Amino acid sequence: MENKNMQKDKKYTCPMHPEIQSDQPGNCPKCGMKLVDKDKQQARKGTGRLLPLV
Repeated sequence: MENKNMQKDKKYTCPMHPEIQSDQPGNCPKCGMKLVDKDKQQARKGTGRLLPLV
């Protein structure tokens, strides 16, 4: 039961247009990119890691 409620609370957003938000996955109406889970996108932001070019 709790898992279903958690899914309902998920928010999806466009990586290029953060003002676009949806409660279900889909595509951005502005650019067509796939909407991503906002929580996962926030977790990836700000790692500050730079990888060397090889």
